[in-house]
Amino acid sequence: VTLPAVGLGFLCLFFSPRVVTSPPPLDVRLFLLSSLAFLGRDLALILFFNLGSRRKNPDMLAILWLSLLYGVVPAFFAVLKLDQLTQLFWPRVDLHPLVSLLAGTGEMLVVAYLVRQRWERGLTAQGAPSRDTA
Repeated sequence: VTLPAVGLGFLCLFFSPRVVTSPPPLDVRLFLLSSLAFLGRDLALILFFNLGSRRKNPDMLAILWLSLLYGVVPAFFAVLKLDQLTQLFWPRVDLHPLVSLLAGTGEMLVVAYLVRQRWERGLTAQGAPSRDTA
């Protein structure tokens, strides 16, 4: 029940016009897309740690990295009065959503590439033919 409701909410917000709360107008679509990009980064990061050779608590390692990405590092930048850099780590609707979208997409692509490399390394370790020899 929750997943369809969240999906419906995303669709309603995605097809809504710009939401004006204060100048400048906030583009909800860019914020939603950047949120999805960061979600993709987070899921790929969890998968990356679960595909690793270290089988002891990969989820806890992912939680540690996510807490660093969402809490510690942005708080460090906020203390240094570098609020613009916090949108490299989580989507911000009050700043430029396009920067958050580009950062989230870039991070998602980098982590997805790392997941692919780790996946292929795991397949070759199990004796499957690699892509280069096929």
